[in-house]
Amino acid sequence: MRDQPEELKGVLFDLDGTLIDSRRAFETQLRDFFAMHGTSIPSRAKLRHLVTKSYSEIIAEIFGNADPKFLRDSMDWFNYSYRYYYMNRYTKPISGALECLRRLQSAGLKIGIASNTPRIVLDYFLKSNGLDQAGIDSVAGDEVNQKKPSPDLLLALLKKMGLRASQALYVGDMTEDVQSAKKASLAMVAVLTGLCNQEELMAERPDVMIASVANLCELLGHSRTRIQGELAFSRSALGPIQPHKEV
Repeated sequence: MRDQPEELKGVLFDLDGTLIDSRRAFETQLRDFFAMHGTSIPSRAKLRHLVTKSYSEIIAEIFGNADPKFLRDSMDWFNYSYRYYYMNRYTKPISGALECLRRLQSAGLKIGIASNTPRIVLDYFLKSNGLDQAGIDSVAGDEVNQKKPSPDLLLALLKKMGLRASQALYVGDMTEDVQSAKKASLAMVAVLTGLCNQEELMAERPDVMIASVANLCELLGHSRTRIQGELAFSRSALGPIQPHKEV
């Protein structure tokens, strides 16, 4: 990936499945959407497949070439109902995730979030968790030409943070996250708190796999209570893929 390790200056995070547990929110929203339109509710396996897609992709897959007005109305319903209802009722931060962000920032690291989710949802997450004034940079899925697995989100976020890929690492939970990180030449830490299982993630060959973002500080080799100011890493410094642990 790179010949000489550089000082670690920033950590980029995915949102859903990495920082927040949103599986129930997405599945419940999709079930309600299908019920509203008299469409049979997909199996759990199908729902799992659909929640990895954008809302427009979901509509296209289920309804085909939908009427433009139906598409606009559906997109508005998805975005606003998720922000004002499903996210409030069914999502919660991954255990230890917010503490991890605070600890990394206290060590002087830049923090960024790159999510396929729309800006309206990303901003709501930041505000509702008291992170909107925390100096966290972010790029949302509706602000780039292509979402993950394209590298566009990560490259845009690196530029916003003023970092080179060799100065940062990316943490995510999906195979698309691993693919995106590789295309952006970022070191990749995969977590097991999202929809993808260990075997699926292993097949994409992330640099490291850990149970949860809460383990990130330990992965970097620092104490549970304090992160040292001088951090450097390379592929070898990050160490081998960690065995799965229940979270």
